[in-house]
Amino acid sequence: LNDFAQKQIKLNREKLNSIVSTIIFCGTHDLPLHGKLNSGGNFADLLKFRIESGDKMLQSHLSESKSTEKYISVRIQNELINICVDKLYRSISKCKLFVILADKSADISGVKQMSLDIRYVDVITENVHEEFLGFVPLKQLNAESIANDIISFFSNSKLNLNKMVGQGYDGCSTMAGKDGGVQKIRNDMDPKVVYFHCTLHTLNVVIHDLNTVTDIRNTIGTVKNII
Repeated sequence: LNDFAQKQIKLNREKLNSIVSTIIFCGTHDLPLHGKLNSGGNFADLLKFRIESGDKMLQSHLSESKSTEKYISVRIQNELINICVDKLYRSISKCKLFVILADKSADISGVKQMSLDIRYVDVITENVHEEFLGFVPLKQLNAESIANDIISFFSNSKLNLNKMVGQGYDGCSTMAGKDGGVQKIRNDMDPKVVYFHCTLHTLNVVIHDLNTVTDIRNTIGTVKNII
């Protein structure tokens, strides 16, 4: 009975491989999973593409399983994404030190938020990783409120802020101000948290604006293709 259960677990995991890897592919390529309808979108289309490309295990699973056992519903997709997030957080929690990178933005509806990235060294591979943690909704746009929002995000994610040794932002006074900016607030809380200015931010803004010039946009595209 135990051998049968182990074989069934192994088989179920193999069935999920293609589904999980498709979700990860969409995430790493900034592709939304869903279309306007739950039945469409990149996720469903990529599963069809995998089957057409010869993924027999996935084809067998989707054609033979009950509708409630296919593991491709929106709810299951979200659960698998949360599992990926938990795995990432476990990896980060094992590191000894990390640095955060943050930048304010607004979504399509105009809601203010902050994108939050983290750089750390994997304790097993000893490789440097830079990962996107998520978007932090901003209650207000003053430095104290933003600093508290960042702290709350880490607290809710169960990531130890005591391991934070650096913070990188753009040069606006709210974030980088030496007297009352976010970096100053964090440094006052923990003096080992060093601030560094994101030197590529200005270059990125300039290049973004230059993309409105056709010749420059084409040149940048050509350089990217060569590199």
